[in-house]
Amino acid sequence: MKNCFGIVLKDNYISLYDFSNECFLKKGGESKWCYDETFWDWFIEKITYQNEELSFVIATDIEDFKIPKYIKVTKTNQITKDAYKEFVGQFDLKIYTIPKIDYKVRLIHKKKRSNSIDINEKNVTVKYYKKKTKEYEGEL
Repeated sequence: MKNCFGIVLKDNYISLYDFSNECFLKKGGESKWCYDETFWDWFIEKITYQNEELSFVIATDIEDFKIPKYIKVTKTNQITKDAYKEFVGQFDLKIYTIPKIDYKVRLIHKKKRSNSIDINEKNVTVKYYKKKTKEYEGEL
């Protein structure tokens, strides 16, 4: 999956995944950051873009998300069906692929977890800090 990237854009915050290295690209140590006009400049610099062809899997709440014209797009998307399913299964958002792929994947989104903690359960301290971490990361 050389030069294939995953983009998650929700509530004007963006995260970027590199499928070719199976890792998450971070900006300044942050897992997500505010999406603005500087994103694509940072992206080009981060991946040391040299005019090669790229492909994307995008999960977003924006209707008209576009890749800039100066970024070349491959004719075929190299992401495997399993990697695609694993990536998009995490998000309850619109999914776009550039270039388009026709994987038929049935996605089952998990119900949102409860924010409450049962004090009678074991490991209350661990659960408390897991909840606080998720709140801090914006997942709750």
